[in-house]
Amino acid sequence: MFSFVASNASQIFGIINDIEQLTGSSFGTWKEKLEITLALLNIDYALLKDPPIAPTEGDENYDALKRAYDDEKTKWEDSNRKCLMIIKGSITQSMRGAVSGSQTAKGYLGKIED
Repeated sequence: MFSFVASNASQIFGIINDIEQLTGSSFGTWKEKLEITLALLNIDYALLKDPPIAPTEGDENYDALKRAYDDEKTKWEDSNRKCLMIIKGSITQSMRGAVSGSQTAKGYLGKIED
Protein backbone atom coordinates (compact mmCIF):
# COMPACT_ATOMS: atom_id res chain seq x y z
CA MET A 1 0.00 0.00 0.00
CA PHE A 2 1.29 3.45 -0.94
CA SER A 3 1.43 5.93 1.90
CA PHE A 4 2.34 9.59 1.63
CA VAL A 5 2.79 12.08 4.42
CA ALA A 6 3.67 15.67 3.71
CA SER A 7 6.60 16.41 5.98
CA ASN A 8 6.57 20.18 6.04
CA ALA A 9 4.38 23.20 5.53
CA SER A 10 5.69 24.01 2.04
CA GLN A 11 4.88 20.50 0.81
CA ILE A 12 1.39 20.69 2.28
CA PHE A 13 0.84 24.16 0.80
CA GLY A 14 2.02 22.91 -2.61
CA ILE A 15 -0.32 19.92 -2.49
CA ILE A 16 -3.30 22.07 -1.51
CA ASN A 17 -2.49 24.66 -4.19
CA ASP A 18 -2.68 21.91 -6.80
CA ILE A 19 -6.44 21.78 -6.24
CA GLU A 20 -8.00 23.69 -9.12
CA GLN A 21 -10.40 26.30 -7.75
CA LEU A 22 -14.02 25.37 -8.30
CA THR A 23 -15.71 27.91 -10.52
CA GLY A 24 -18.93 26.09 -11.29
CA SER A 25 -18.16 24.27 -14.52
CA SER A 26 -15.23 22.21 -13.22
CA PHE A 27 -16.98 20.22 -10.46
CA GLY A 28 -15.92 16.73 -11.60
CA THR A 29 -12.20 17.45 -11.86
CA TRP A 30 -12.26 19.68 -8.78
CA LYS A 31 -13.89 16.98 -6.63
CA GLU A 32 -11.49 14.32 -7.88
CA LYS A 33 -8.41 16.47 -7.10
CA LEU A 34 -9.89 17.47 -3.75
CA GLU A 35 -10.52 13.85 -2.72
CA ILE A 36 -7.04 12.76 -3.84
CA THR A 37 -5.44 15.64 -1.95
CA LEU A 38 -7.37 14.95 1.26
CA ALA A 39 -6.48 11.25 1.02
CA LEU A 40 -2.78 11.98 0.43
CA LEU A 41 -2.77 14.26 3.45
CA ASN A 42 -4.53 11.47 5.38
CA ILE A 43 -7.29 13.79 6.57
CA ASP A 44 -10.25 12.46 4.57
CA TYR A 45 -11.65 10.50 7.52
CA ALA A 46 -14.65 12.83 7.98
CA LEU A 47 -15.62 12.34 4.32
CA LEU A 48 -15.54 8.57 4.71
CA LYS A 49 -17.22 8.21 8.11
CA ASP A 50 -20.23 9.74 9.81
CA PRO A 51 -19.68 11.48 13.15
CA PRO A 52 -19.41 8.96 15.99
CA ILE A 53 -22.37 8.41 18.29
CA ALA A 54 -21.77 8.61 22.02
CA PRO A 55 -22.53 5.50 24.07
CA THR A 56 -25.35 5.66 26.59
CA GLU A 57 -24.53 5.55 30.27
CA GLY A 58 -25.52 2.16 31.57
CA ASP A 59 -24.43 0.36 28.37
CA GLU A 60 -22.44 -2.76 29.01
CA ASN A 61 -18.72 -1.89 28.93
CA TYR A 62 -19.62 1.82 29.04
CA ASP A 63 -16.14 2.94 30.12
CA ALA A 64 -14.43 1.15 27.24
CA LEU A 65 -17.07 2.36 24.78
CA LYS A 66 -16.69 5.94 26.05
CA ARG A 67 -12.89 5.86 25.64
CA ALA A 68 -13.26 4.48 22.10
CA TYR A 69 -15.91 7.12 21.35
CA ASP A 70 -13.69 9.93 22.68
CA ASP A 71 -10.78 8.77 20.51
CA GLU A 72 -13.02 8.43 17.46
CA LYS A 73 -14.64 11.83 18.09
CA THR A 74 -11.25 13.54 18.35
CA LYS A 75 -10.06 11.93 15.10
CA TRP A 76 -13.32 12.74 13.29
CA GLU A 77 -13.49 16.37 14.50
CA ASP A 78 -9.87 17.04 13.50
CA SER A 79 -10.45 15.60 10.04
CA ASN A 80 -13.75 17.45 9.62
CA ARG A 81 -12.24 20.82 10.58
CA LYS A 82 -9.29 20.41 8.19
CA CYS A 83 -11.45 19.14 5.33
CA LEU A 84 -13.86 22.07 5.69
CA MET A 85 -10.99 24.57 5.62
CA ILE A 86 -9.52 23.03 2.45
CA ILE A 87 -12.90 22.70 0.73
CA LYS A 88 -13.85 26.30 1.51
CA GLY A 89 -10.42 27.49 0.45
CA SER A 90 -10.72 25.79 -2.92
CA ILE A 91 -13.99 27.37 -4.05
CA THR A 92 -14.63 30.93 -5.14
CA GLN A 93 -15.82 33.49 -2.61
CA SER A 94 -19.12 33.86 -4.46
CA MET A 95 -19.73 30.11 -4.24
CA ARG A 96 -18.91 30.12 -0.52
CA GLY A 97 -21.60 32.73 -0.02
CA ALA A 98 -24.12 30.72 -2.04
CA VAL A 99 -23.58 27.46 -0.13
CA SER A 100 -25.45 27.52 3.15
CA GLY A 101 -23.33 26.53 6.12
CA SER A 102 -22.88 22.94 7.08
CA GLN A 103 -21.11 21.68 10.17
CA THR A 104 -19.67 18.66 8.36
CA ALA A 105 -17.28 18.43 5.43
CA LYS A 106 -19.39 15.64 3.94
CA GLY A 107 -22.54 17.79 4.18
CA TYR A 108 -20.82 20.87 2.77
CA LEU A 109 -19.46 18.87 -0.16
CA GLY A 110 -22.94 17.48 -0.78
CA LYS A 111 -24.42 20.99 -0.85
CA ILE A 112 -21.79 22.10 -3.36
CA GLU A 113 -22.64 19.12 -5.55
CA ASP A 114 -26.35 19.98 -5.43
